[in-house]
Parts: sequence; structure tokens; C-alpha cells
Amino acid sequence: MEETAVKSGESIIGLYLNGIKLLEEPSRHEEGISALERLLELSPCIEPEVLFMIGEAYYLDDNKEKASSYFDRYLETSPILTDDTRVMMIGNTYNSVGRIDKQIAVLEKILPAKRDEKNGIFLLELGLLYSEVGRNEDAEKLIGEWKASLESIDNLNAPEFYHAAEHYVRVGDYVHARKLVKEGIDNSADWYYDLTGNIDPESPYKRRGLDRDGDFCKLSEDIRINLTLGIIAEKINETEKAKSFYDLSRSSAVRQEVIDAERELHGIKQDQH
Repeated sequence: MEETAVKSGESIIGLYLNGIKLLEEPSRHEEGISALERLLELSPCIEPEVLFMIGEAYYLDDNKEKASSYFDRYLETSPILTDDTRVMMIGNTYNSVGRIDKQIAVLEKILPAKRDEKNGIFLLELGLLYSEVGRNEDAEKLIGEWKASLESIDNLNAPEFYHAAEHYVRVGDYVHARKLVKEGIDNSADWYYDLTGNIDPESPYKRRGLDRDGDFCKLSEDIRINLTLGIIAEKINETEKAKSFYDLSRSSAVRQEVIDAERELHGIKQDQH
């Protein structure tokens, strides 16, 4: 292999220190990346941390494709991953470029620690990723562990129940999905509407004086929730409730053809509502 020549004034340590310094300034990320990439040309066996730093810089600059390529190289060095922020960044990068299996492999590296911590949100997130790639047995195991972790929590979060319900919708168990939705509504004071799609007049956000639109915008950041609830309701023959949720989906800018495609996916004929 032909060696890369060192230019006049260049040094390994100089490129390293200058690259790190430049990366500390968001407006100079490109220069920092160039310095560290040059460092890799001169010394391919440099500390693997450099690979992560370049990937992180590309991630922060919203270049997920480039970030994922450097994270690939970083992971090839078999680093010991214990930093949650780092693991989630790498995982989110792979998710952004559609490499869900790779995201799962990264998250699995910290799964034992998260199980010990009874970190329900992490367990649910990984469980739903398993569901997405068809690892249904693994998905249900982690969703069950997420559910068990809630026993020590006073203020439950209804959207977590709704997301868990998405797995059971995916596998066609609409009754179980409906049960999870009901649990989310019964156990949370923070979600503003019930299965009829109506505003809860006792909502804490309503009491702070927000109008219906303000309430809706505040709490419906994940527009898929309404569509999922509509599918659940329609599959268990709660037609009017389904209609309410589809209406909410449309008001969240979900196109009718998207709703129709989702209904068709779950075997609902287009003339049923």
C-alpha cells in the first residue's frame, strides 16, 4: 500500500489538536472534519475515537449518510459502548438512513444494563424496533418488561401505551392493542382526549387556558397515534370512535390516501366507513 506523504508543516499531533479545536465551533465543523480526515490518511491506525468524532460532526451537521460510514468504521474497532448518548446517536443515525438492523445491534450492546436499570422507555423503544423487523417474540418480551417497569412509576405516560399498542396492531391482535390504549387513558392525566376523540375538559393543559387547537398541537406531536387509534377502533367495530380519530389524523395533515392505505393494510374495506 502506498504511503501518504506528509506535507510541509503537517504533524499527526497538530492535525489532531487542530481538528478537535475546530469541531468545538459549529461554524467550523467542515474544517475540523477535513483536519481529522487528513489525520486518518496519514495514520489509518490512529485512535478509534477519531472515527467517532468525525461521525459525530457529520451527524451534528445533518449528514447522516457520511456519519453512518464513520460509525461503521468506529464499530469495526469493537469499542466498549457504555455511554448512552453515544449509543443513541449512533442508533438514530442508522435509523435515519434506513439501517434498522444495524440500529438494533447497537442498542443491544447496552440492553443488559438497561434491563438492570428497568429503563422502560429504552425497553419499549427496542421492543418496537424488533416489531418493525418482524422479531415479534423478542418484541413482546421487551414490551412485557416495559410494562413491568411501570409498577414503580406514579405518573404514567399515555403515548407509551399507544406506541406499545402499535406492535399488536402490526401483528393483528387488535383486542390487546385496545386494552393497552385503555390502560394509557386510565392511567395518565396528561393526555387530553379519550377513545371517542373528544377533548378531556379536565386536561391540565385545558386548565392552563389553551384552546382546542393549542391543546391539540401541544399533545399530538406524533401524528401516527391518531391513525393507529382509528385502526384499532375500526377493527373492533367501534366505528364512530374510528371516524373521530381519522378526522383528527386529517387535521394533523395526514392525507386521506395515507389513511386508506393503512386501513387496506389491516384488511379494512374502503367502503366500511
